[in-house]
Amino acid sequence: MEDAKPGDQSVREAAGDGDACAPTSTGGVTVYFDGSCPLCQREIALAKRLTGEDAVAYQDISTLGAGDALAADLDVAAAMARFHVRGADGALKNGAAAFLEMWTRSPRLRFLKPIARSRSAVRALDAVYAQFLKVRPHLSGAVRRYDAWRAARRPR
Repeated sequence: MEDAKPGDQSVREAAGDGDACAPTSTGGVTVYFDGSCPLCQREIALAKRLTGEDAVAYQDISTLGAGDALAADLDVAAAMARFHVRGADGALKNGAAAFLEMWTRSPRLRFLKPIARSRSAVRALDAVYAQFLKVRPHLSGAVRRYDAWRAARRPR
């Protein structure tokens, strides 16, 4: 894809131009997520309910060291900075393409597959995701404060 920028990995891979890696051991999809992030915890809990844990392997990377490697093509620091999913074909996707790979595993959300195959749609969604990443720390902090407030209000 000639019009992709060098850092635009998710768009290249969503279009099928990424390098294929070995498939996951389960033969399905592997989702790498930040288990220390309350937003991520909520989204992964929803994804587990919608997709089922058999179709998708979820790997919490928050307990690993930043220099650790998850695979030859992914280290923890990169995985913590941006959402990554290894597809059933072994291709590593990130950003919007990764979310679409995860969400299209749900029978209820299979209508998203045409969007996942559209380069322009993935590019637009990735731009939105890039903006979200700028406010994610503030949103995570707000959710942590809300959770603490709710826990303090619970009767003992």
